Amino acid sequence: MHCIIWFIILCFIVVIYNTIKSDFFKERWNDGLEPIFYLISFTLLLASIDKFRKKDKKADIIVRLNWDYFLITLISSVILILCTANTTDSCNKITSINESEQFKCFCIILSIYAFSRVNEIFIAFVRDARQQLSSSSTLSGLNELKYYQRIMLAMRSYIELILLYGILQFSLSFGVFEILQPKLCNFQLNKDVWDSAWDAIYFSGVTIATIGYGDFTPKSGLSQFLVIYEVVNGFVLIVVSFTIYVSRSIVDKEYKNKNIIKAKIYQGEQSGFIAECIELPIVTQGQTVDEVIVNLREAISLHLEGKDLAALGFAPNPSIVVNYEMAAVCQN
Repeated sequence: MHCIIWFIILCFIVVIYNTIKSDFFKERWNDGLEPIFYLISFTLLLASIDKFRKKDKKADIIVRLNWDYFLITLISSVILILCTANTTDSCNKITSINESEQFKCFCIILSIYAFSRVNEIFIAFVRDARQQLSSSSTLSGLNELKYYQRIMLAMRSYIELILLYGILQFSLSFGVFEILQPKLCNFQLNKDVWDSAWDAIYFSGVTIATIGYGDFTPKSGLSQFLVIYEVVNGFVLIVVSFTIYVSRSIVDKEYKNKNIIKAKIYQGEQSGFIAECIELPIVTQGQTVDEVIVNLREAISLHLEGKDLAALGFAPNPSIVVNYEMAAVCQN
């Protein structure tokens, strides 16, 4: 088991070393608290490197990683629940699992991932909420997403937080932090709090919703810290992010599909005319206005062929509205 722990530490050192040597590290070194965030969240570091290498696809990377991490967390939670499910011989089963070195190693790896992921979610949504409220904010990967897409990201992350904090609470019951560092703190870890992983996940769901039925109570200092952190994390995700995203979506009327495709026609520098769509990456040209209009219609049809118009924000069979830009009127 100690070999696995040292292997994890070695992998982390290799990742840090390669990051320091990369252009990514040189660009982010003076970026405020960003380097410190990477120390408490290796998933944030990996995501930032991925977005740095593919700057033109940041929005797609964010959605993909959100789904990937959500599925990883869901599958891991299901495994924990099945391994610790209550049976007629529940006490003997929990005891045998607790004595299993392989299961402890699995909990260690899972708890490291869970702690990194909850930090990443907290940092990402606090940062984006701040950028949305700042008039001078610059576009980032998350800013390239529609607000309704952000709402879906926040909903998945909210469910994921329930599972992640449940994993962390359950790991405490098996003394994971005691295994990693016996003198981590002076708090006494209670190893008999949870009869199953499902109880820990249930407690996490009750905690993040700030309901507090009282059927479970955190007894160790680390468990109490996780409760406070989860409440703050859930508050940021629901109250702050949802409020900003929903209000901005209503203001921008994202819930309404557009019935028109806007374009403009202007004279070319040499000769002829150029047509350019405002909301679609389409540019075409022609020698006459009639010719360029025909070319524009064909280009739009080819661009939208086989695509989901609703996903692009358009209603079925949208019309094309063209503005003709004339030369400036000279005044004597």
